[in-house]
Amino acid sequence: MAQVNKPPRPSKKGTDDEIAFINKSGVYSMPLAISWSVPFLRYCGGILLVCVMACGSVLAQEATPSAVPLEFILRPVKEGFCCSLFREDRGAEVSFKKEPVYSSSKINRHALRFGDGPADFIGVACDVAANTLYIDRNRNLDLTDDGPGVKTSENFYCEFRDVTLELTHEDVSIGYVLDIDIFGDYCNPIVRSGWKGDIELAGKPCSMGIADNLDGAFSPDDSFIFDHERHRAARLSFGEVDEELLPQWFLFEGQVYRMEVAFRVQEDETALAVTLTPITEGLMEITFEGQNVSRVVLAGKDDIYGILEWPVPVMRIPEGVYTPNQVYVLDSFLGQPENVEELKSGGNTLLKVGGPLSPKVVASRSGATLNMNYVLEGVEGASYEPDSESENRAKFAIYKDGRPIKTGQFEYG
Repeated sequence: MAQVNKPPRPSKKGTDDEIAFINKSGVYSMPLAISWSVPFLRYCGGILLVCVMACGSVLAQEATPSAVPLEFILRPVKEGFCCSLFREDRGAEVSFKKEPVYSSSKINRHALRFGDGPADFIGVACDVAANTLYIDRNRNLDLTDDGPGVKTSENFYCEFRDVTLELTHEDVSIGYVLDIDIFGDYCNPIVRSGWKGDIELAGKPCSMGIADNLDGAFSPDDSFIFDHERHRAARLSFGEVDEELLPQWFLFEGQVYRMEVAFRVQEDETALAVTLTPITEGLMEITFEGQNVSRVVLAGKDDIYGILEWPVPVMRIPEGVYTPNQVYVLDSFLGQPENVEELKSGGNTLLKVGGPLSPKVVASRSGATLNMNYVLEGVEGASYEPDSESENRAKFAIYKDGRPIKTGQFEYG
């Protein structure tokens, strides 16, 4: 699964409660000539925590046969998503029939594509000198009859925020809000708007969100947000709510649901009707080994994606061939396993990913410089990184004969 771009998130420092929780777990210090300061523990509390055997037991997925569909309504919101328009030709230049009078000859023209048809695009032209974006809103290749252009502040890049567009899908008018960055031949449109709602699933309060990439056809090219109390309780101070590609199915509280999405006009607005249908047939059994894994995104053939929320030792999922694409630990660390054996009925059915995570510091010398690289490794060998950047980065101290001779701070990434 391709990673989606995420908007910057304000840094949040670790709390004293987190430190107390870590200390109670009985963490042992690492056998390295490096001391970990309190600020470092605040940043890496989860790193040390996931190295400890989890207490208690987890129950295998319970089979609860029921095929009654559940429907939820999500309301439109103007922000909260980061849905990219991934198209090979998204930077293709457009030839307009009529254009406004520009302030200079430096004009960047682009097509914002929302489908595979030759006319499935919205043309834009960026007047770089005037920091103005002209949008062919009525898609007639005439930029003079669409109202005034969108202005932005002077910058090295032309960064246009809160750009509104309107498209018609299935005879329904859909409004979108985008951020569009343009620099020469580079054009990066991001859909910020979408639909969100609070729902109750399996007796648990949850929040769900979906964003469309302008094409009006819901697929893995779109964005999906699913959050609930268990994520919030486990999430560390630098963790964040994660945005995934829209899955066809997901497992939550022992039940697998097939998800279908459709537009619905209600109360003078275009909402989304999300139907979750429990899947009770065509399932295969898999087993799981790992600790503190909050989510696994499985990538199947033909762009079929599934999500496992807090996987348990034994689960039943739709038959298919899957590979783990993204793995989250404590909803705060993200790993992207490579060279992991695929899951399939009649073949390998063991999913082994996630914790315990092993912190390592690899040191190498380059002349008089000592380079140190901090690595957090899962049981499958994948590297895990925090969900977001944080100013509260790992600090270190190098000792000689019991006295510190050098201190520093690891860079993020």
